[in-house]
Amino acid sequence: GDARSGWLNIRQDIAHLHETGAIANYDLGVAVDSSLLQSYAEATAAAGWGEPLSANGVTQFMPGVGGRADIGITTQSNTVWLMTQDIRAATHALGQAETASAVPWNMWDGANGRWLNTEDYPKLWTDVRGGTGTPGDASSGGLTQQGDGISGWELDSAHQPDLSFVPYILTGERWMLDNLQAQAAWNVVSQWADKRGEDGNLVVPDNQVRGSAWALRQIDEAAWASPNGSAEQAYFSKVSEANWSWIVQQIPSWTEMQGEAHGWLPGEYGTEGALPPWQQDYFASTAIAAARHGNEDALTYLEWASNFLVGRFQHEANGFAEHDGAAYLLAISDPATGRVFNTWSEIGATTASYGWSNGDGWSHTDGDYAQLAMATLSGIAELTGSQAAADAYHALLADNAPFVSDSDFSRDPTFAIVAPGEDNTPIVQIPAPSAPIVTNPVETPADNGSDSPSAGMPQDGGDTTPVVDVPRDDGQSSSPVDPATQKIALAVLLGGDAWQGNPYATVSVDGHEVYRGEVVSRGDTMELTLGNITADTSHVVEVAFLNDAWGGSSATDRNLRVEDIHLNGTSTGEYVELNNNGSVVFQIDANQQMDHWFIG
Repeated sequence: GDARSGWLNIRQDIAHLHETGAIANYDLGVAVDSSLLQSYAEATAAAGWGEPLSANGVTQFMPGVGGRADIGITTQSNTVWLMTQDIRAATHALGQAETASAVPWNMWDGANGRWLNTEDYPKLWTDVRGGTGTPGDASSGGLTQQGDGISGWELDSAHQPDLSFVPYILTGERWMLDNLQAQAAWNVVSQWADKRGEDGNLVVPDNQVRGSAWALRQIDEAAWASPNGSAEQAYFSKVSEANWSWIVQQIPSWTEMQGEAHGWLPGEYGTEGALPPWQQDYFASTAIAAARHGNEDALTYLEWASNFLVGRFQHEANGFAEHDGAAYLLAISDPATGRVFNTWSEIGATTASYGWSNGDGWSHTDGDYAQLAMATLSGIAELTGSQAAADAYHALLADNAPFVSDSDFSRDPTFAIVAPGEDNTPIVQIPAPSAPIVTNPVETPADNGSDSPSAGMPQDGGDTTPVVDVPRDDGQSSSPVDPATQKIALAVLLGGDAWQGNPYATVSVDGHEVYRGEVVSRGDTMELTLGNITADTSHVVEVAFLNDAWGGSSATDRNLRVEDIHLNGTSTGEYVELNNNGSVVFQIDANQQMDHWFIG
């Protein structure tokens, strides 16, 4: 390509990325609001975006609280990039990835030729209280040069964004890996050395739970992404293993202390005796990601923590309001004595007495608290097979918790994790030829909720040629073919006009949806091989257009076209334009004659 045409936005197989354990199980069926995508385009076109050392929308004063688009499992624009593969989200996310180079967590140790770490400086602390160190002196307790406010940045591990991991796995750009490793290394040496344990690698003890969550997330991602056999992989893996091993070692004592409500990670919080369950969800997201990466200790923690993370929605009968599982704060201990409340009834009663309880409403569930709880429940159900977690998820949804509707996730999909057991069919999907999938309607199996790319569509077995029963012609008469056993290969050819995105369509055969996704025709046609239908009865094919858009002229219009329908590779001559949202239904009778009509 030509650089003057811009960079190439390569569409990735996001469902496969989840299968590898690289990313969270985002709900690919969420239709991200076009206004959010447009806001990214406007931000990246604004003055100052992309300038050297620009913040590019990343919050520079990281200790600032409140809802932020750069805080979450990953950043909002990284999430939207993964879910939509839209160039506007990609451009925004890549701009913020460049910002990671400007954040003063890039601490290179010239004496040892790598990122500042605890192997070379076991007692080093980046805080000014660590003192002044000397390059190469392993006994150094601090930096050789302290930071100042001139850069405009103030760092906080409890409110740090994950700027580099997703851009790195989607592009493979080495400098993004450098930034990821730099941030991970900073997360270790930024913790007070006296709390990091004998080897100086612990980031969880006596930390805020959210700080532990995001610090360990960065360390785990750097360990997973660094090249096999590299010094960076060895170091970050060692730090990760030290933390998860320490956590698992604490489980017996934590269980004894926490009693029947055990399963929450102890940590520092500004309100004595209070536990914010949403911070437990933050840490759960890190544990879920680590378990997907194959970390057995993280899975052990998650199984133990499920008693609290799932149980907070199961003990209404014991005096703990179900809605309080997604409240802002829970009363977890006596602020005067430090005694931990170890029954659901005492936690529930004390939470209510402090005025923190939701009761049967949602007055103390704001922002993304319910979304976070649902993301945790879905992850637990996926990784452990917990039916209780799945039930709690659906109960929370049925109770109309705040900000968990489709429209809410459409406006901000940061925590849009697919529901337990649901088929995660991408909206953006480029189909590959597959083995025949449509049989006699009576015999067509119902969707069983698997995570296959399209409901009811089997995986490609290698031979993509439709199987058509044709009588053998050897010059002799042959027996008539029974129409009930004769098969006809069915395919539909789609095209369209793209404007601010391609048209989206669904295709159903005899009432069974076999395709949902983007029509990427690029001036040609996109053929969907729908498999075989029987010749002895009529069949119905429905094509629906889902995302019509009109910009005021024929050049700024988005339309869908059914270019043709093929039976046994032969054109039927069918051609239909869908210029508005709606459906066209084609009926194929037993004589392979076609008719069609519109719906909507």
